[in-house]
This record gives sequence, structure tokens and C-alpha cells, in this order.
Amino acid sequence: ELFTYLMSPHLNSVHPSVLVAGYSTAVKLVSYNESVTLYYYCKVGGYIVSVERTTSGDYCNLPSNLAVGVLQLDILALDYAVLNSFSLSVVKAPRILAVIPSVLSQLGGPITLSGYGFLHSLKMHCLVGGKAVQSTLLSTSRLRCLLPSVEPGQLSVDIYLEDQKIIIPALTEGVTVLVPPRVIDVSPKIVSA
Repeated sequence: ELFTYLMSPHLNSVHPSVLVAGYSTAVKLVSYNESVTLYYYCKVGGYIVSVERTTSGDYCNLPSNLAVGVLQLDILALDYAVLNSFSLSVVKAPRILAVIPSVLSQLGGPITLSGYGFLHSLKMHCLVGGKAVQSTLLSTSRLRCLLPSVEPGQLSVDIYLEDQKIIIPALTEGVTVLVPPRVIDVSPKIVSA
């Protein structure tokens, strides 16, 4: 008689575990033993997708239309037997409602993005003019961005979600960068009385 032994994959997590509704996301299956890859499908929110194997790991490409809330992600074998289960949180996409100040000197400085849905678990960064800048999450409604020196003009301000490689555009005009006023003469003036 010939017996086949099927070893269950040793998955310890999935990354990211917080997803943004309205955006498709590749979730990485993080394994204790990268050489064991016996899972073939992912099932979440009624959808079943194949596991994509790449040189950087195994991924489930999840659809963009997942419902907001906590969902169960099942890792399935070829025969659709559940091998592992994980919880995923699906949240509403963050939104930028205002950029304060909206005018800034070309010397740079801080601006604050005001909006909603700003979460630490989303690994958020500011994109100003398409470039990532130093960012600090202040609250669920405020993100501080530190602009370096930039050329004068109108710059877009967006949010970049690092883990999901998603850019969330602002609902505002962005920031206007102006040339700072220049002092021509600071010598004392003699005023006669």
C-alpha cells in the first residue's frame, strides 16, 4: 500500500492584515517554513482566488469590492479543504479634506492634512508632487507632512499606503509653493527731524 502524507503549511500571519475597501490588494502569506507551499487558494468574502507564487513569496490578490468589516481569510488546499484561517480588517479609504496651510514658501516646512480614516495600521505617508516626504500621523483625522525645499508651483498632495502600494488622491487642490519675499536692504535709514 502507498500512503501519502500531506503536511499542513506553517503560516503564522498574513500581511497586510488591514485592507482598504475599494482597492484590490495583494496579501502576503507569511510562513514559518518558506519551503512548505501546499496551499493553493485563498477564500475571503465569498471570493476564491489562486495563490500566486513569486520569488518574493506567496500572495493572494484580493478583489477591490470586499465589504467593510472583519472578514475571515481561509487558506485552502487543492481540494478546497481549509488549511489555515486569518482575520482581515477592511476599512474605509482615508480621505484628505483640507491641506493646511494651502500656501507655503519654496523653503519648505510643515503642512497638515485634515480628513478621516487615518490609521497607524495603514502605514500612511504623504506624497507631495508625487514624492514621498517625512510624515507623522497625529490622529485619525490629521497627518503632518514635512516638505523639503521645492520649486515654486502647484503641487498635488496625496496619501501613500506603503503596505498596499495604494495612492489615495486628495479632494483638494493641494499646496501652492511660492518664492519667499527677499529683503533687499537692511541698512539703517537716517530720518531727519
